[in-house]
Amino acid sequence: TSGVTGVLPVANGGTGTSTAFTTGSIVFAGASGVYNQNNAKFFWDNTNNRLGINTASPQTQLTVVSNTQTTTPTSALPAGTDLYIVGANAANTRITQDAYGTGNYAAYTGRQARGTAASPTASQTDDILVEVTGRGYGATGFSTQSVVRIDLEAAENFTDTAQGTYIS
Repeated sequence: TSGVTGVLPVANGGTGTSTAFTTGSIVFAGASGVYNQNNAKFFWDNTNNRLGINTASPQTQLTVVSNTQTTTPTSALPAGTDLYIVGANAANTRITQDAYGTGNYAAYTGRQARGTAASPTASQTDDILVEVTGRGYGATGFSTQSVVRIDLEAAENFTDTAQGTYIS
């Protein structure tokens, strides 16, 4: 029933700041509960539906850039890239999974089916189930195609009981 002048406090349903938030900002509670933003570290691109962690220029659905890296490479990514991790300069980039306890282990699982996500059908002989590839950097950019790869493939038409595989 009473008007508010100036900044509307968080306790009264406001943001606690007079700062206008930038498009793409992900707003979070900062010091003393006052809402804040940090587009350079956490950014949402609503036009392309992309989330950037440590970048305001996400190149894929989820782009994660190392704390010591200052830019996201602009070279074209393979079609369908959903997760893009930019590692630190002069350091290995790893995806680490931990597993603890007897008989437990970390695993990477790739799944392949024909058909669509809504109506999948059986994998067939020679379908690639999982592919691990490598690309190198030439004089002016990364290879546009993989130069080395390992394929895990279906050795037969899959059924619920027949699921032979091979590596090439």
